[in-house]
Amino acid sequence: MDKYKFNIINIVDRPSKNASKFSKGEIDFGTRRLNKLITKIHPKVICFVGKITYKTYSKQKDINFGWQNNILSSKVYVIHFPVRGDSKTRIKELREIKKVI
Repeated sequence: MDKYKFNIINIVDRPSKNASKFSKGEIDFGTRRLNKLITKIHPKVICFVGKITYKTYSKQKDINFGWQNNILSSKVYVIHFPVRGDSKTRIKELREIKKVI
């Protein structure tokens, strides 16, 4: 993390076919843990992979891919899930994030 200033955090630390398999307790615990890290680290950008991940975290219903409202002083971006869609889309999104970083 120190060299690239990049880190990956799961909201829930166990595999699942989809987020609907996680319990409310697991999600709440993971959200609190993520909030503590954001408060401690103050990242420039927080990137959520997939709309479901961001919806799970934010409890918002209707969101779009791209920039979202900040979390504290961190900019927030929702990127397409890696196994769906055209890779050109993800490359474009990553370049957009890189401009801010």
